[in-house]
Amino acid sequence: MQNPFMQSWIVLFGGANREGVIDAMIDSNIHVEAIVIPKRKAQELEPSLDRIKSLGLTVVGVEKDDLDATLARYQGTALLSIGFPYLLQEKTLARYDLALNIHPTLLPNYKGATSGAYIIMNDERRSGSSVHFIDKEMDAGDIISQSEIQLTRFDTVRSMQNKVYRTEPLLLIQALQKLSRGEPAVQQYGRDEHIYPRRYPKDSVIDPNKSLLEVFNEIRACDPEKYPAHFWLEGDKV
Repeated sequence: MQNPFMQSWIVLFGGANREGVIDAMIDSNIHVEAIVIPKRKAQELEPSLDRIKSLGLTVVGVEKDDLDATLARYQGTALLSIGFPYLLQEKTLARYDLALNIHPTLLPNYKGATSGAYIIMNDERRSGSSVHFIDKEMDAGDIISQSEIQLTRFDTVRSMQNKVYRTEPLLLIQALQKLSRGEPAVQQYGRDEHIYPRRYPKDSVIDPNKSLLEVFNEIRACDPEKYPAHFWLEGDKV
């Protein structure tokens, strides 16, 4: 494997408010050839893209079915995924010397695209982020490095995300340093091997018959913009 600091990177970016990772790459003189985003998330990512474009980086929108063909146009030797919603084909991964993902949980726990809500619902006291190799299964590759943050009973999905995202720029650089020193990655094992299901607006319906603590945690787990917590009382949405 080449020194990761000397490689040319393509970044698959789909995670709003996680552009600090790209800042850290630029600050470390890592060459970023292109930023590839899903077209369907362009509006959601606009504030992050303003920062990315200010760095003079090339931003390319892509549809899911065109991802492999789009990536083939660039000569990058390494791939980094940050909140990107599409799984990569094996033929796509085969083109790269190195392919990494940053997953904002402490793997192997809480795999999946919207697992953060379940961390809050389960009243966890810690979380973090993991840099791992990408393989054909979701969030299953060997772990290179992890960060950790503490959670309180008053954290929400948003506040937890903010805490975790702030650790990721340094986390990535630490992971690349480990790779450059030839340190081995850690195979994933242990509990919580299943993928947590994607959350939808219907999942924000609160059951008032549950215990107060369960209801409190479910409310904290709901996103007030995407799926605000609510319940039904005599036909009225509350």
